[in-house]
Amino acid sequence: MCVIIPTAAAAAVITGKLGGNESSLTSYMIMSNMSSAVLIPFLFPFITDNGSGFIEDFLQILPRVFPMIVLPFVTALAVKYYVPKFHYFIVTKCKNLAFYIWATTTITITGEVLRSIVNSKEDGSFLLFLALVSLIVCFIQFCVGKIVGHFFGQRISAGQAFGQKNMVFGVWVALSYLAPTAAISPGCYVLWQNLVNSFQLWYRDKWNERLQKQGQPPYQE
Repeated sequence: MCVIIPTAAAAAVITGKLGGNESSLTSYMIMSNMSSAVLIPFLFPFITDNGSGFIEDFLQILPRVFPMIVLPFVTALAVKYYVPKFHYFIVTKCKNLAFYIWATTTITITGEVLRSIVNSKEDGSFLLFLALVSLIVCFIQFCVGKIVGHFFGQRISAGQAFGQKNMVFGVWVALSYLAPTAAISPGCYVLWQNLVNSFQLWYRDKWNERLQKQGQPPYQE
């Protein structure tokens, strides 16, 4: 579950803050979300009987992908080409708006995850095991992304693309195809990936302060 779920739309926000290539990340994010809309209803019937068939499941997943990915992308293009002055205002005056939207959403999601864990009827050791599994998978995916991206000069972008997942979608998939308990791992993954993001943002600020003292420009991918 923590691997097949696509890249989060908010990954582009963190990528930009870290000095990565937002365009590459956005392109990958769109492709991964559209691919997951096809792969999930195709693969999950092999491991569960809760599916309704490929077409029915695809039509259920598509409305959850379209508003988060396709609709904002189309809207952004429309604003860029048909309302250029408004587009210029957003780009120049509201650069940090997406970051604060992401932060607010993260707080809300974290609260929902913690509520699910507290209200779970599963044994504490089993919940700890599920949380540990998601932590290991989160660490591996961020590391693999950075290793792969290193060979293409996209270390930051690839790390976020592989590691930062749309786990709200992941929780819905777990509840729809598997069981309520299965939603604990993607739920905990939200906590782990945001801890990683927080550490990266803190480390980047410290690194840029060091570069500034040395008279060098901030790091950019």
